[in-house]
Amino acid sequence: MAQEYQMIASSKIKELSRIAQFILMNCLPRIQLRKKTESLNILFLVPLYHTNMLAMVESLKRANHSIGVIAAKEENIENYELLSPLFLKKIIESEQSLEALPFKLPDLIFLRDHHPSMIEIANKLAGPQTKLYHYNQKPLRRKRGIRNLIKDLKRLRAHQIKGVPLHGFSPVDHHESINNRWPKKLLTRTFNFPVFEYPCADSIPLTPLKRIQVLMVGKLAQPRKRHFWFIDALKSSGIQVHLKICGSGLDLEFDDGTRSREYYFELKKCAESTDDSDPLLITLHEDINFYELSKYYSEAQIFALPSVQEEFGISVLEAMAHSCAVIVSDECGSARHITDGVDGLVFPSADYIAFEKKVHRLLQDSALRISIQNQAKRTTTKKHNYSQFAESIESLANQ
Repeated sequence: MAQEYQMIASSKIKELSRIAQFILMNCLPRIQLRKKTESLNILFLVPLYHTNMLAMVESLKRANHSIGVIAAKEENIENYELLSPLFLKKIIESEQSLEALPFKLPDLIFLRDHHPSMIEIANKLAGPQTKLYHYNQKPLRRKRGIRNLIKDLKRLRAHQIKGVPLHGFSPVDHHESINNRWPKKLLTRTFNFPVFEYPCADSIPLTPLKRIQVLMVGKLAQPRKRHFWFIDALKSSGIQVHLKICGSGLDLEFDDGTRSREYYFELKKCAESTDDSDPLLITLHEDINFYELSKYYSEAQIFALPSVQEEFGISVLEAMAHSCAVIVSDECGSARHITDGVDGLVFPSADYIAFEKKVHRLLQDSALRISIQNQAKRTTTKKHNYSQFAESIESLANQ
């Protein structure tokens, strides 16, 4: 029995050693394989063609690259104006549907959905020179220590067994891990999401408004968005405020287990109970078109996302790009792009009192609010533009 245990342990150590050797080889200097200006065929395999992909697709198309997307399933709020994805169900029914892709041989494949069928499709389409990467919205870093290093090696081994590409990248880098200088996960790099460049919204009148305009964007039936935190903080301020909440509705057909019928109807009831005679007026805007969001961002002075378990939260960056002063939970992946007190405000996700104080501060201090609004726009223009994202993707093909 002891001998059998030793053999199993020895086998596992050898496998981990092979991965460690692979990592070492990938730390060596890389050779440029193609010219940077060459057009690329890029394929994404994703769970959903989410709206946060629109900016990624448009930025790469503007850089003259050809883009294809295969999605595991579809949702009722997806926007197909830039690109119509293929869906896994149709590919399973007939592989000939793959002929609808804009190219036969991809140069880059980015795999976010690790379903065996998606991995099989990726391997089927990949050629000898195709580079495969996995990407996700999981934390970029791991805690220090040999135990966590071994755990990270085992993660790579699990990817290897499943056929998932070992090289990957993520836009999520939480405040805690950055402040503690935790090491990045092996073979993983970061990237900045581009912010969608909406068509110019109508100019907002400069005349003083009766109420401060505030906004929240997030699924109306999802308790983890914590809409009521924002509502309670606004109520306790006693200041005249108009809160607009935009998001998809109940849509239980597309529920991933995070939506609540009770929460949805409680939120609707709360909004309907307010009117223009109240200090806080709440209006819900359900299932609005993606392009309409620009109007609501442009009208808002303050934007909040107090969510928990929020992998990224692209709406935070979209709000900043529209010169909103944002307040965000440190549990949101997008919080890493904010310098607290400069281009936004960040609060500890478990501390309601801290969140309430930040909300009151922005409502009461107009000078601070305007300063943050101006700097927020500069941050997204500098760090989340289309050309920067396209160059980061091109660099993966150039190695």
